[in-house]
Amino acid sequence: MLITSVKDETYLLARLNSLDMLPEQNEFELSNGEKSQFFEADEEGNIILNYFNLSGGHYSWKKSGAKYPRRFQRVRLRRPKDDQKYSQPKGSPQFPFFTPGVIECYKESKPIKTLFVVEGEFKAFKGWLCGLNIIGIPSIHGFYSQEQKGKLHQDIETLLVQCKVRQVVFLADADILSTHWAPGKDLSKRANSFYAAIKNFRESLELLLTNPLELIVFSHILPKYDNENAKGLDDLLSTYTSVHDKIISDLNKLHLASDYFKGFILNDVNTDLKKIFKYLGLNSPGEFFETYKAGIGDQEFIFRGRTFKQDSEKHSLEEIRSEIPYIRVGVKFYKTIYTPQADGKTLLNLKEWTRSCIEMDHGKEYVKQVERYEDWCYVPNHIQYQQSINGFYNRYHAISHLPEPGKCEKSLEFIRHIFGEHYEKGLDYIQLLYIKPTQILPVLCLVSEERNTGKTTFLNWLTAIFGRNATINRNEDFESQFNSGWAGKLIIAVDETFIDRKKIYERIKSLSTGKTMKVEAKGQDSVDAEFFGKVILCSNNEDSFIPVDSNEIRFWVRKVIPFESEDPHLLSKSLIPEIPAFLQYLLERQLTTSHQTRMWFSHSDIQTEALSLIVQRNKSYLEKELTEQITEALIDWDLDEVKFTLTDLSTILNQSGIREPHFKIKDLLTRKWKLEFKNSTYIKWIHLENGERNSYTVKGKHYTFSRALFGLPSRGLDNQIQIQKCG
Repeated sequence: MLITSVKDETYLLARLNSLDMLPEQNEFELSNGEKSQFFEADEEGNIILNYFNLSGGHYSWKKSGAKYPRRFQRVRLRRPKDDQKYSQPKGSPQFPFFTPGVIECYKESKPIKTLFVVEGEFKAFKGWLCGLNIIGIPSIHGFYSQEQKGKLHQDIETLLVQCKVRQVVFLADADILSTHWAPGKDLSKRANSFYAAIKNFRESLELLLTNPLELIVFSHILPKYDNENAKGLDDLLSTYTSVHDKIISDLNKLHLASDYFKGFILNDVNTDLKKIFKYLGLNSPGEFFETYKAGIGDQEFIFRGRTFKQDSEKHSLEEIRSEIPYIRVGVKFYKTIYTPQADGKTLLNLKEWTRSCIEMDHGKEYVKQVERYEDWCYVPNHIQYQQSINGFYNRYHAISHLPEPGKCEKSLEFIRHIFGEHYEKGLDYIQLLYIKPTQILPVLCLVSEERNTGKTTFLNWLTAIFGRNATINRNEDFESQFNSGWAGKLIIAVDETFIDRKKIYERIKSLSTGKTMKVEAKGQDSVDAEFFGKVILCSNNEDSFIPVDSNEIRFWVRKVIPFESEDPHLLSKSLIPEIPAFLQYLLERQLTTSHQTRMWFSHSDIQTEALSLIVQRNKSYLEKELTEQITEALIDWDLDEVKFTLTDLSTILNQSGIREPHFKIKDLLTRKWKLEFKNSTYIKWIHLENGERNSYTVKGKHYTFSRALFGLPSRGLDNQIQIQKCG
């Protein structure tokens, strides 16, 4: 007797009925002519979600080790398991859910003006039933390619190009600004996940934001509809059937929608994404609480690893310290202690503790509650800081100041004083420290022989902003093999710098562009670690504090002038109180420079007279004399270039009482000046006894010295013609 399985379609029919969907609308004709369905039931009453590719066939995937590929399907569970409503085969990739209208447009190469992308298959299908060109994704991060997270799925990109899509809308549900409080739950993670999805979606479209793509929009259903059981697009359209047209009309207004949706333009990566970040309440704990206070109430909540509670009397947030001040990293225990400081504040430190002491103070069962971490890590982030990352304890510190709206005129005035004509670039430098802490930056050098310039105040101000992620070292700290005290810092500053040893200079050069370094501590093995530190040097020796080479491009040297009048309280009474407003200014400000080199700034961006002075001061006696003699010849003889052999140069030096062997002169020309000789005829110029000049043609291994080599201006075309005639 043949036994056939019976499918329970109760749940399926209920869902299709809620979508106002006719049976024939569920049918799909495959590219081979066979019939299939978008939604069907299995024996347990779950709904099978079939995915079709743009060519009209089933999506398929191959399990690791399997011989043949299998059809890709997702399942909507009739009875969810806890929070799990959907399931798909383990190890299977994510695919976009293409609706019938979109597949038809692709196959017939029909243009699509606006393409909507929504989380969920039923939402996408309901949108198509109401006339939208729309696709579904299995999660808010479900648009990624199979090969690389963050990159747009190839089939979505193909659709955008083939159908000449002009506008793309990433549509979210009405609960985007809601939060579900639970003990020990970091509430910022959900908002961070939404922001990451929006950011990655926008960035994945970067290369397509030309022709034909013109506009990228993020939109979501207004939060008030979440309370009316209309969280998703399908719920909204099914609940308010009498105003279908108004809902669709409002959605098509994109960023101008107001009745049912709220939208944001995402064309500008920096400015527009900052607005989304702020809209999601992620700038600060205060903004987060104001955004989600309906779901938080008067309870303690965790924001980026830190616990806060609203003080109803003070109407302000208070940070709550952990009740269990211990952690275990690897096999060692540490206690969080707050060390008193002279200014009345406390400094958080992790001090190694023993298990026996913890058990002695709290009992053996207490140890089981201590949070455990695999190891240490250093991950700098000032905007989306996380203390715990994939089971590792982040030793990079959260900065104590958080951005807040306000005025920061004194801070901007101080930056203008320090950076002068490089004011905007100076702001870019500090902004990059804040928003892109891993970006390599040049070695910033502030120099002045005069006092009361603000160099030390600048270092102390940066230390106040970035807290324990900044340190002020001594010169000899760069020479010591033990570097664990500053290896994980963002800012490594040296006040009163005087570096006369080539070894230290070379180490600073290496640090300025290095991405990894060996971290060594006394009594411990060295370990390789990522390095992201920025070196800042301050000195009273304007022309000799460091032996900079003539072709060095890693140093940004600025001469700082004294203040007109001294303000001993500038830091404490003006700069530090403005830090929250200054950070908000940096979040909203547009960078004036673009990423041109590995150190962000181009060589011309940071070229200064102060650097040229140091380079000139550090030239050897031979280089100085040759530079003087050759530039004098170019000017006196009115030439754009002049040619000399090693013998010619040796003769010129001998006339000035300098005797140097040919190999030293050649080493200077080839190694430092990067010149190559030519063995051919050349025009040789000489001074006659009567003071006139003469020239004649000779043959030899000569070097060519141009005005550009010494930074001299060109003489012009007319004079060049005269030289050629004379030759």
